Amino acid sequence: MASITWSALPESLVSSVSTVVTAVGATVQLNAAVSDYPACQNFGKGQDITVRNSLIERGIGEGIYIAGTYTFTRYSGCPTYGHMHRDILIGSNTVREPGSNGEQGNGIDLEGGLLNVTARRNVIQNACAPGAGPGKGGRWHHGGRRVPAGASELPL
Repeated sequence: MASITWSALPESLVSSVSTVVTAVGATVQLNAAVSDYPACQNFGKGQDITVRNSLIERGIGEGIYIAGTYTFTRYSGCPTYGHMHRDILIGSNTVREPGSNGEQGNGIDLEGGLLNVTARRNVIQNACAPGAGPGKGGRWHHGGRRVPAGASELPL
């Protein structure tokens, strides 16, 4: 089965099921609004984005990944581009065993430059770090910071 990837549009992903994903990358991914430095090509900023009531399980990478940009050009970021996507709701999703098929095991990964993000009532079970097995990965990930297991909301 393939992952779900989309670009910058006012868009909702509601009541979807994505299981046993063997495609490389995040299971559910919103692409970046800008390409890597030095090109920094504008792909378009998305807003009014919703990922809700979805079952996401046993993917290769992160369960839900919302791309932004790094704040330093040495990491291929485009800090002069400003904010990326905005007005994002991630709610009432179940993410099981993210990373169990080989890559990053973050349940929800929110990158830098996002604006007005609400993440609430999500359940992340048995996150996997690469090669570590279920339960050894991050639950939430935001800008390089892991939020402790058991957190149901991510304050931004």
